[in-house]
Amino acid sequence: MTSPIEGQPLVYSELELQFQEDSQRILANAVDISYGGIGLHSPKRVPVGHDVVVHFKFLVDRSVIQVEAVPGMVKWCRPMGFSFSAGIQFTEIDPEEYPLLASFLRENGTIKSSLRPQPS
Repeated sequence: MTSPIEGQPLVYSELELQFQEDSQRILANAVDISYGGIGLHSPKRVPVGHDVVVHFKFLVDRSVIQVEAVPGMVKWCRPMGFSFSAGIQFTEIDPEEYPLLASFLRENGTIKSSLRPQPS
């Protein structure tokens, strides 16, 4: 989780990618997030050029987990050891449609490698 600011949403680094072509779902971990997109690590290859919906989990008010599903497109993917590193460009981040992600980015800007795994 990331935001130390009281009352601001915290985002978990674990997220789910859902591909629109075949409804395939892949779990991944966020590495960096900005208004333009997200960098991530995945145990599976992420198909380049495919439309994807990124399901973010946010912790709001210390106890309520809410999910926002943000559309994007896979721009690149390359092997990284035994996993893959990939980049997804967001289609658009409308603050009214994705208020938690917009609030998180507004308060934190671009976040790199400070995201924490969701507790088990």
